[in-house]
Amino acid sequence: MIPKNLIASLPDERKRAQSSPIVVESATADAAGIYRRFGTRPEGLSDKDADTRLGAHGPNVLEKDRQTGIVMLF
Repeated sequence: MIPKNLIASLPDERKRAQSSPIVVESATADAAGIYRRFGTRPEGLSDKDADTRLGAHGPNVLEKDRQTGIVMLF
């Protein structure tokens, strides 16, 4: 059995979980609403639109994946 004082000192994961308002809004929207919200369509973006968004927002890469690894530093 785990002592109660040890359990009480563990971080409460529920307090740290956060969702972006856009994610919450998107989860409740219908497909047409999602397309409107993100300015796209079922066929996807045209090459021109994709290039424009790439220039404006950068590549679709998580920040942790952009960090230089130890091997690359050498």
